[in-house]
Amino acid sequence: MNSGIKILKIGLFTFLFMCFSCKNRGAVLVTNEQEQIPVKETSKASSLTKIWIDASTGHKVQKLVDRVGGNRSFYFHNNPFLKSKNGTDDLMIFSGSSETGNQFLSVNLKTKEIDQITDQKGNKRGEIIGAKTRKVFYMIKDSVFATHIDTHNTEFIYKFDDDVIGSVTSLNADETLLGGL
Repeated sequence: MNSGIKILKIGLFTFLFMCFSCKNRGAVLVTNEQEQIPVKETSKASSLTKIWIDASTGHKVQKLVDRVGGNRSFYFHNNPFLKSKNGTDDLMIFSGSSETGNQFLSVNLKTKEIDQITDQKGNKRGEIIGAKTRKVFYMIKDSVFATHIDTHNTEFIYKFDDDVIGSVTSLNADETLLGGL
């Protein structure tokens, strides 16, 4: 391919991209279903909307969870994703507020169905997902627990001595050892 045709193709692609990108369409994006999606600056105010187009990037942003109370994803290095029990859908584990402290929940990314995994009182921290064992490991105060994502059965793992301030921060590859400080 000669350089003139290559430059022409790149220019045409750039022109079409600029003409049809979400960012430059104005106030709304119209999808195939004629659903109007507003274009907004991503902010606390836009997060009240279930779906919007980010004005700066042109990316579609959609809330995964429509649940009363505060909901938080895990810190970036804690992988919250795993397959559903039957292996057909993807789940994301997250933390949500409740009257008895934060709880861990799953959301089916296909159906948006939410399932509460834990129900122990107290604020949970140090969450780690064991994809092989299908457990979420976490701490409440000085104790470590594991709750099975599908059965919701909880097991006590360990209690730190009263004179030790410890935490659990990692899980080995075969999910048999927890590590921390």
